[in-house]
Amino acid sequence: MDWKKLQHAQGPATRIPQQIETLGDASRAGDDAYFHLTEALVAPGQWFPADAPAAELLANRIRDRAPGLVRALRLLGDMAAGDHLWLVAPAAEEQRKQSSAAAKTFEHASSVASVAEEFLGDEQAALRSAAIFFLALVGGTAVAKKKVADLAEKDPSRPVRAGAAVALGFFSRGGDSDARARLEALPTEGLPGSGRWAGKAIAGLDCTDDEAASGAAGWFTSIDTTLVPWGRGDAGRWVTALLAHSEQRDVVPPAIVRAFAAQGEEDHKRRKAIGELALDLAGFKSQFDQMEVAPPERLSDAQRKTARSLAEMQDIVPGLRWGMPGSSRCIDKWLGLAPPSPLELEVAPGERRWQRTRARISDETSAGVVIDEAMSALTPVERLDVAQELLIGAYKILVQTDGDIPPEAFEQMIEAAGAAGVTWAKSFLVFAAEASRRNDNLFMLTDAHLLAAFKVLLRQGIVVEPEWDDAVGFEPPEDARLVLEAIPEERRSEMILRRLRLLPDLGKGAFIAVLPPVLDLVGSPELIEYLRKLLENPKISEIAGPEIEDQLRAPT
Repeated sequence: MDWKKLQHAQGPATRIPQQIETLGDASRAGDDAYFHLTEALVAPGQWFPADAPAAELLANRIRDRAPGLVRALRLLGDMAAGDHLWLVAPAAEEQRKQSSAAAKTFEHASSVASVAEEFLGDEQAALRSAAIFFLALVGGTAVAKKKVADLAEKDPSRPVRAGAAVALGFFSRGGDSDARARLEALPTEGLPGSGRWAGKAIAGLDCTDDEAASGAAGWFTSIDTTLVPWGRGDAGRWVTALLAHSEQRDVVPPAIVRAFAAQGEEDHKRRKAIGELALDLAGFKSQFDQMEVAPPERLSDAQRKTARSLAEMQDIVPGLRWGMPGSSRCIDKWLGLAPPSPLELEVAPGERRWQRTRARISDETSAGVVIDEAMSALTPVERLDVAQELLIGAYKILVQTDGDIPPEAFEQMIEAAGAAGVTWAKSFLVFAAEASRRNDNLFMLTDAHLLAAFKVLLRQGIVVEPEWDDAVGFEPPEDARLVLEAIPEERRSEMILRRLRLLPDLGKGAFIAVLPPVLDLVGSPELIEYLRKLLENPKISEIAGPEIEDQLRAPT
């Protein structure tokens, strides 16, 4: 076989035999080979000249029980399917049957279906899962299908039960009435319930909205991807494929967001990816431009629910585009679910202040002019309300203008409001303290802005209330010291301990890094001991930096 003359999705197939051999490598090399082979040999509804010869090599490895069986079964099944993500579409099965290019690849895969059936009883969950995946896409005997149905009901592994339920969906679509009956009878809870929903979606069976919402959301729970071939490790890709032709597409996005948020996942990239998937499924990406903020009256009910659910993952909202308003705090106001700030009030019939302000954004207009537009014809306190909203990202106005409201200007605005400004500053610090306790992302609202509000109150002789303690910032240090000295000594250390305990590890490191200039004011024996313990964690220590460690080496 002259492999260099054969083509696949990425060009000549010269390396295919060696990569197939490498599938048996237990190290990272085997995973890399599987990835590259999938990229080369699996394409939606397409088969290449290299596919059939490669399928023959894979079938021989499976027949010989060569190392790397899990990878080989997954890859050969996907090749025979023309990509399982494509095969879930209602018309895909018939298109595959009519494709002469697919026939030889499918023939090689079918030749080892009986071997795959043997693996359904293997003690390794990963091999049972791979065999189920293979048989779902290639087909099997009535006995094999019954074994898969038994696994859907009784396998000790939840991911394996879920995968078997998906397979029953493929069997049902092919006309197997027994598979359909057993699929319908499966429980609806947890990951196996998500497999049941996916199987019913593939088979074209009716689901309630609640089944669709919980079923789709379940694929985003923490599961071992070595046991879940569906979506090739990407739950978003899998659920998107299942929903592509579903009338229940609208009920799923908010359910996915809520399920993912409930896990407490700290990885910002994963959280943002879920947010963007929800926007895509809800139609934001197809309906709105990247930097557009959608007028709320243009949103569907599903889009409103999706946006509202995303407010629960407030750290990612500033980075979400395609119609979103840039700040989780303003989502309810934008949707009309909370009392408006001046930005949501109409300045003309059908035109809100935020819309007029955004209309001024252009390459020729300075940030200052745009910010002035946002604050025009407002009272001093209303200007403060707008400044607060802009600083936490409202309507992407500061983002798109590359603008800012410096802490010095913010402080002057509070002063200019007189007694009303003092009252406003107190409420502002309550808001900031509550946000701190929730670990909210306040975007461009910095420590210096918080300290500016404290300084105005201190100049008025106002005592720092305990409910404001968690709003104390630490940069610049000279302002932080001024505020901390106005707080009773016993509250200072308690405040630091409380805030540290609420933060994730990465946040702990960043918080500790700003403490050295004020450690003498807050460093109780209890806090010093807690800091030393935290810094034993290398991740926290690296972020915190060496200065704090040097200080902590000194005797207490």
